[in-house]
Amino acid sequence: MNYEIDMCSWEAYLNQLLKADGHKTIPTTKKLGKRVVDAYVKKTNLGQESKEGYASKTKFVEKQVKKDAWLVKNDELDGVK
Repeated sequence: MNYEIDMCSWEAYLNQLLKADGHKTIPTTKKLGKRVVDAYVKKTNLGQESKEGYASKTKFVEKQVKKDAWLVKNDELDGVK
């Protein structure tokens, strides 16, 4: 694997690998705000997030997880990986 791929290329690769439909912006609550998944697979209604290397639990990542949980709980997505 080429570890020198920039983020845009990695997301393009992920979309190609999953046969995804690209980024998808999905509204959640006013408090949480919108969620942008890196790769959305319309056929299965799944979102895929990409992180390169180790991803620590930052406030940003924690908020993404809360948005993902809300989206699944409220039947906006069937799952997020």
